[in-house]
Amino acid sequence: MNLATYTALVQTEVDDTSTRAKNVIEQAVKDTYQEILNFTVESLVGTSEEDVTATVSQRYIETVNTYQDLKNVLYKSATSDTYNYLTRISEQDYYKMNVNRDDSTPLHYYLNASKIYFDVSPIDAGTVKVNGVVVQDELTGSTVSVIPDRFTQVLVKGSVAHFKSYESLPDAREYFKIYRGPYFEQGKIGGSLKWMMEQTNTKEKPLTMKLR
Repeated sequence: MNLATYTALVQTEVDDTSTRAKNVIEQAVKDTYQEILNFTVESLVGTSEEDVTATVSQRYIETVNTYQDLKNVLYKSATSDTYNYLTRISEQDYYKMNVNRDDSTPLHYYLNASKIYFDVSPIDAGTVKVNGVVVQDELTGSTVSVIPDRFTQVLVKGSVAHFKSYESLPDAREYFKIYRGPYFEQGKIGGSLKWMMEQTNTKEKPLTMKLR
């Protein structure tokens, strides 16, 4: 599925194939697509990993991927075969506790825009392993949707809701209820979006110890 196929489905749903409506519908589909991914992207596409070589005496690295949610950062010195987990601190913590430290092996990191900053500048060109959820491409042109076909109606109902809201049509509210539940504005997700989140959540339940 792509923008064109989703748009055609929404046009059929609202029974309006005019050029003016098509432009509004395309934007509604794009907005709904991003909204759905905000809640489901990790379950749909999982996480990605990359290795970045640190620069000696440079306190930050830049990743190739753009991460929506950074999960893990590890550091391996150039003279070691072992990665060590870096714990996240705040930028304020750096200026409170680490700003005067000499070059060394990083133990902590914090984020500043798209850069990953260390608590100290690396003493050697170590390897930084980065893991997280990558930002997905917007639904434009021939971009293929990462939403499985079985959830197409979730996007369609959401797009119809956004379209009808733009058009100030009275049944927009009902479509929003179908799509994301009646209490979304209060922070409670429901409707078909909630159902999709439950269906795509494949994380295992935490292991528990059994006492004999």
